[in-house]
Amino acid sequence: MVLEPREGGEMYELAKGGKREHWGRVKAWEPPRRLVIAWHVNPEQAGPTELEVTFASEGGGTRVELEHRNWEQAGDGAAEMRENHDSGWDFVLAPFVEQAS
Repeated sequence: MVLEPREGGEMYELAKGGKREHWGRVKAWEPPRRLVIAWHVNPEQAGPTELEVTFASEGGGTRVELEHRNWEQAGDGAAEMRENHDSGWDFVLAPFVEQAS
């Protein structure tokens, strides 16, 4: 997975054979505080959802919050995609939580 670190930058996956799979576009790049991505959960969906990740000092560490919104833009099947991602984020973020603990 590659994230071009700038507003307007692309988020993409490099597949085997070097093929680029577009996943999203950076809407806001505000290090070290905030990142917003227009993200295509499914490349065939009508429009992108939006991921916002914020970082804030808390105690002796950093609080990370992720909001996944604008599901209505995803078109048909958006409700089912949202349900799948509600539990999917726990799986995706688990390695980061483990490393930070």
